[in-house]
Amino acid sequence: MLRAQKLILDTIDADKATFGIYSAEPQPAITALSDLRAVAARILNHAEREDLQALPPDLLVAYDDALSLPNGHNRAKLGEKRTGFMAPARAAVAAVGVTAAIRILDSDTIRDAGKALRWFLRVSRQRGAEINPSTVGTWGKGTSARLKAVQISALAPMLKPSDQLRYRANADSPCHRLPMPGASSRHERVPSLLWPEWALRLQPTQVFNLHILRAAFSMLLLLPGTRRGLSEATRLLGKVTKATNGGRLLHDLEAHAHWPQILTAMTRLSDHLDNTVVPIDYSRRRLDYNVVLPEDDWDRICRRTGAFRGTGLRLQLARCLLFEKISGMPADLAPASFAIADSPTRNSYLNFPARLSPELAAGLNAAAEDFLHGQGVLDEPMEWQPPISLLNGLILPGPDLGRVDVNELHRIVHGNNRALSDCAQQLGISLDTVRYLLGKHPAPRHPRTAGHVQFEARMALPRDALIQLYTEQRLSLREIAHRVGTNRQIISRLLADYGIERRASIQCPKIVVDRDWLYEQYINQRRTLPDLAQEAGMSTANMARWAKTHNIPLRDRGGASHDEIRVTLAQASTAPRILRPALNGHGAWERLQRFATAARYPTITAAATALGLHQGPLTIQIHRLERELGGQLLERAERGRPMQLTPFGRKVILAIRKYSSAPAL
Repeated sequence: MLRAQKLILDTIDADKATFGIYSAEPQPAITALSDLRAVAARILNHAEREDLQALPPDLLVAYDDALSLPNGHNRAKLGEKRTGFMAPARAAVAAVGVTAAIRILDSDTIRDAGKALRWFLRVSRQRGAEINPSTVGTWGKGTSARLKAVQISALAPMLKPSDQLRYRANADSPCHRLPMPGASSRHERVPSLLWPEWALRLQPTQVFNLHILRAAFSMLLLLPGTRRGLSEATRLLGKVTKATNGGRLLHDLEAHAHWPQILTAMTRLSDHLDNTVVPIDYSRRRLDYNVVLPEDDWDRICRRTGAFRGTGLRLQLARCLLFEKISGMPADLAPASFAIADSPTRNSYLNFPARLSPELAAGLNAAAEDFLHGQGVLDEPMEWQPPISLLNGLILPGPDLGRVDVNELHRIVHGNNRALSDCAQQLGISLDTVRYLLGKHPAPRHPRTAGHVQFEARMALPRDALIQLYTEQRLSLREIAHRVGTNRQIISRLLADYGIERRASIQCPKIVVDRDWLYEQYINQRRTLPDLAQEAGMSTANMARWAKTHNIPLRDRGGASHDEIRVTLAQASTAPRILRPALNGHGAWERLQRFATAARYPTITAAATALGLHQGPLTIQIHRLERELGGQLLERAERGRPMQLTPFGRKVILAIRKYSSAPAL
């Protein structure tokens, strides 16, 4: 009671109130006293005795005594004899009302004062009183906006979720008078699909499709500070979703443990949009998108960045991506020529941004800027989003994307070409989050891809450098390619991309390949086509065409093995006659040497162990030699008798030793 008296006297002396809820926004003394009178009178007229138990006991004793007197404050007689909220007849009764009111108004914040007042609104509603934002504003004349903010804050849990948004019930200072300044034009500053990073932070569960969630959140963002319903909000945003989706989202959000924090986040965002110059007017982005990213531009971007052009689907997906980025609307509403019309295409589109290289992503962004300029939008960025720092201090259901290690995400994506869902599971984040992060921070291209090779060639050979080498120094495509570590086909593409005129080809004398020579060298001598082509001064493909012209059958690919066979055949021509039948095919000489080594051991098993082989393969190789040479080489070991050479086997060993200068066995 003494605290209440002091605050009232200080307010009267200073002619302004600076205590409690007025500390952040001081009020004239007469306004603060009107607030005090309104709250005190409401409590005295509607609270029951048991509702006042929190007040000091001695004050309650005096209050009870005052009510027992004939001329005390009798609520029934008050209604008959007193109009309005006139002062009570007894000082003790007035003291109870003032003390109860000061306990509310002396709270540190609007939110704290709302909590302190909430008990009174609950019991009043339980006793049949109509309690809503309209009725609480009629408690008394001359009351402040600060008191009305306290009343809305106290009402918050009793309001529908849409009204909690509408009245900004969880804000530091909820609103009572609708619409708020700036709120009516907010739809011009909100895209049809909420900014993806905001939607991911607010996403309550994975049950909600992010595409639907973004549209529903944008709809809800038009409610704070306005009298709009969901249907009107949907219409203002282009009817990209149904009003029922917004209602369903609100229902699920209210049941979520993070609803108060989500409500605060939406309020902060709406306040920011109403009080900040937003660089994009989304109502101006209803443009003619039929001409976004022409096919020629797409081809040029792919060539310049070394990206895979693909089929018409990739161009369609790229157009849809730019449509969503520029317009803020879903790709379903794009022009019919490239709009997404079925689930398979939508699934491809969802993963498309995550599969872009940094170079291709930059090229598409540049194309988007060119499109906007061509449409006369010269003073706006291609895309924008409110600062995510507005969410600082809030505990929200979605991930803080700043805490995700993007470099680790890139590493996982490159590892074994992992599926995006696998990457999400390994990092413990949602698939939607992975898609967004890779779209915002594209993973560097794997250095072994063809596109990367072409891109590196372009970086190594700017147009001026290629003109210098090709036009002025008159180097061949092959010579230029050798300098930058690529092939002539890549250089040929660069000439076309740069618009450099090709030199007239010089007709060289045609090289004629004789059939007998080619047959002898390729078939009999087992030389490879690249070897023969180099000797003849032509390409391998040209030598292969000559073989086809002469009806010479081509061997399967395998240049290294062909060279080995040719060496083996050359060895056979100089080897002892007894060995020549075995000098054919791959590893012929090695098989003879293994036989010579194995003959030193008492058993095949011991020989295989010494040679680092299994017994089976070694036995097979010795049987093959016996078959090719035409005689038994070894007498197998028996109990008590080691393995021994046959007379024929000794002759073979002597021939091997003679030919290779091996030590005597």
